[in-house]
Amino acid sequence: MLISCNLYMGIVHQGLQIRSKTAARRKKVRMMNSSSLKGRETRSVLKLKEGIDDGSVDVEDCSKFIHYASEKDWRSEDLIESIRDLFVTGGWSKAALRDEDNYSKNDAKVSRGQTDGSGYVDKLKEEIELRKQVNMAELNELDDITRIDIEGYRAGTYLRLEVSSVPFETVENFDPTHPILVGGLALGEENVGYMQVRLKRHRWHKEVLKTRDPIIVSMGWRRYQTIPIYAIEDCSGRYRMLKYTPEHMHCVAMFWGPLAPPHTGVVAVQKLSNNQV
Repeated sequence: MLISCNLYMGIVHQGLQIRSKTAARRKKVRMMNSSSLKGRETRSVLKLKEGIDDGSVDVEDCSKFIHYASEKDWRSEDLIESIRDLFVTGGWSKAALRDEDNYSKNDAKVSRGQTDGSGYVDKLKEEIELRKQVNMAELNELDDITRIDIEGYRAGTYLRLEVSSVPFETVENFDPTHPILVGGLALGEENVGYMQVRLKRHRWHKEVLKTRDPIIVSMGWRRYQTIPIYAIEDCSGRYRMLKYTPEHMHCVAMFWGPLAPPHTGVVAVQKLSNNQV
């Protein structure tokens, strides 16, 4: 037991000596590094103090100097096109080349249209005016009956109308100072079929309109009674039937009656009391 204790104490003492020597060596190296760093900083400060004067305060730092003459303008389109192929492995595909050709052709067409558009319109107007003058000259050479058959009555011409099947009350109550409106129907207005109109209930009308309730429609030269079906268009484009007309918004009314041209004004009432249309 005594021998083992002495051996253990010797090992511990030897370890402590090695540790103290290592710590002393590290401290010496640290002191040498700090002294050399201070020496370099001192020499650099001395050099800076020796090289700086009053005239070199505004001079650019030579260590950060950039030679601007050799710098390239990367915003230039020519420079971008010159290095464009460097980022493609292999070659351009046929589709990309075809698209590029189409873009160039379209750009050429647009530029050509912008330059020649005004000239083409002026030339077309001149041709129309010349054709109109030629037609007027040829029509003036004809007699009145033939010219009317070809051209029709011109604006401002006095006409004599003969109206048949007129009731005798019209002749008895005729007033020359009261004008009479004369109108006619186009070729497509003589047929009858289903029509679709955009309708909205007037804010002065107290009751809502109900589907299949008879109404009196005044459209163009005609006034007739029909039975409408109200509907509204959904987001999907389909029409959904409505039982009543909506509040403060338009709906679609479909009914049977004499046909009328598109964008014709429509007025509909439920009854004709006090001669109100």
